[in-house]
Amino acid sequence: MAASGPVANEPEAGGLPVGRVASEFHYPNFDWLRIIAATSVLFSHAFLLAEGTEANEPFYRLTGSIAGIYGVCVFFVISGFLITRSAFNSRTLQAYVVARVLRIYPGLAVCALATSIILGVSFTSMDPVRFFADLVPLKYTIKTILHPGTPYDLHSVAFYADDRALGRTFNGSLWTIPQELICYVVIGLLLALRLLRWPVLAALLLLTLPMVGPWRVDSAPRPFDDFLLVGSSFFAGALVFFVWRRAERLPAWPLLACGAVLVAAVATNHAYDLFPIYGAYPLLMLATARRFCLPDLKRFGDVSYGMYLYGWPVQQTFVALAGGVGAISWHALFAVSTLAAGVMGYASWHLLEKRALQWKSRLAGRRGRLVDLRPQGARSQSSP
Repeated sequence: MAASGPVANEPEAGGLPVGRVASEFHYPNFDWLRIIAATSVLFSHAFLLAEGTEANEPFYRLTGSIAGIYGVCVFFVISGFLITRSAFNSRTLQAYVVARVLRIYPGLAVCALATSIILGVSFTSMDPVRFFADLVPLKYTIKTILHPGTPYDLHSVAFYADDRALGRTFNGSLWTIPQELICYVVIGLLLALRLLRWPVLAALLLLTLPMVGPWRVDSAPRPFDDFLLVGSSFFAGALVFFVWRRAERLPAWPLLACGAVLVAAVATNHAYDLFPIYGAYPLLMLATARRFCLPDLKRFGDVSYGMYLYGWPVQQTFVALAGGVGAISWHALFAVSTLAAGVMGYASWHLLEKRALQWKSRLAGRRGRLVDLRPQGARSQSSP
């Protein structure tokens, strides 16, 4: 997820920060939380791919939801906070759009092309010459760019044979990318319409919260059901940004309300449904904490997006090399895939993502070229 993802002064958008508020924004805890979130996805997928089922995953046995889906929600909470801040500091809609495109698409496109070529030709049932002559990797990459996550399979490719056809799922993690893009579009529209205000975001949070909104995940039409799984977490994070912005810190007293909601959610078996309500605020309070600040990961860069993109194909490869479902333990798969995905995330950041973000100022146009769409408060806090 890009969360999508995910640089020191501006973890989501990258590039040079704008004005006083942006220049002082440096919280290493964001990077740690994103890595933990990406690792939780690998943890849950290790059970699914190694054993063919998530039934033995500890979080699933305790709560009915896997740890990985909470990890995805953490990505979306953080993304909601940082993307709203990025929009709030964007002088133009063009600058906002360019930042979003450069953050998501270079890493996504290269991941799709590289994995479809290397793993595709390794596990295809077609003749390799025919595989490339039919432009299978190129077609998959184009489809991934236009609609990430569909199709889930790659033509003629199966990592291994199994009863649930898991071996044919080429990158099962990409389903969250379209949901992230929808959130970007919503924030962009609010920015363009000058409606980027907390009451609007609060309404969107309630509208997309399955327990409060007019629909439920299991009955919502596709693909809206996927959006309902994570959309409310994004808007919760965006809403918390407005609380943080008042004094660039989050007061502690709302933690009492979050704790009460958590107790009620667990008691009523709605821990996942209500996560945006009880989880977003303490998560972002930890992320922006000054007194409890984890070591800076700036030297390593933001590896979480690459870990997320490459995690599933890496795990599928290890399962295939081991002999298929049941041939490798979940903990062995988790250990080797986390290391390998971390290396891939590091390479993706330093060789591609960081370099792509350097184009942001060039492609966004000169300052003041378009109408300044930022809310009046953001303008007064930024340098001219």
